[in-house]
Amino acid sequence: MSSVNSSDRTKTQRSYWNKRVAERGHLLAVAPTHWMKDLMDSLEKAGCSGEQAKELVIDVFQVIQNNLMEQVMLVTAETWPDFIAAQHAQDPIRILEVGVGTGEFSVRMLPLFIEKSAISFGLDFAENMIGCTRERLIYGMHLPKEAINLLQGDATQLPFSNSSMSLVVWGKFGLHLTGLAEWEIALEEVKRVLLPKGFFLLYEPLHENNLNYHEQRRTGDGALFRSVTDYDKALFDCKRVATIYRRFCWEIYSIALWQKL
Repeated sequence: MSSVNSSDRTKTQRSYWNKRVAERGHLLAVAPTHWMKDLMDSLEKAGCSGEQAKELVIDVFQVIQNNLMEQVMLVTAETWPDFIAAQHAQDPIRILEVGVGTGEFSVRMLPLFIEKSAISFGLDFAENMIGCTRERLIYGMHLPKEAINLLQGDATQLPFSNSSMSLVVWGKFGLHLTGLAEWEIALEEVKRVLLPKGFFLLYEPLHENNLNYHEQRRTGDGALFRSVTDYDKALFDCKRVATIYRRFCWEIYSIALWQKL
């Protein structure tokens, strides 16, 4: 019996994921995570074919992703009146999503932002993600092209001027900045581009609620999990005004909002 190299298996699964989500017209995940692989194995042992197991796991992931984003929306919506009041009446609201990825946040918030005459920006290092997100938002949701400006760029060198953004969104992005200096510089950039009284929204699994991380990189994912205290220290001239915790799969997400002083 021939053995399959684990890295080859991961490449095969990633290839399948990208192919399937492309057929559905949007990208759900770049690659399956550990719980997805475990669930697929369990479904196959229960009698599902490999294809059936993969389809079921994709459907489960979509439900979980939607649930997570609705929770993020609640935190943002609860602070929305204060957010509006903090802006000058004559200024348009300017929103930046760093690591825009598949545009999950933008998909839900853009309609509300458009009503408020907002200008929205999405930045990602990966050019292919920008293409997928643009197609999903503009062609899939039939939004006007000017609704969101998608750019390829680096979080440590945000291509925006000082005090130019009303809200900066950082969704499950910081854990991919595994270098301490890189992570700190990126947060300095967030503070630089925020307007006074502007907001920084974070949703990410953090260490204190996921003790099994032990502040180590998760095997194979290239991710480093930090604590909300780490963020408080790095954002020292911003005040945390909202924090909630929600469990998704085997992780607990922190959804937190800071306001620049």
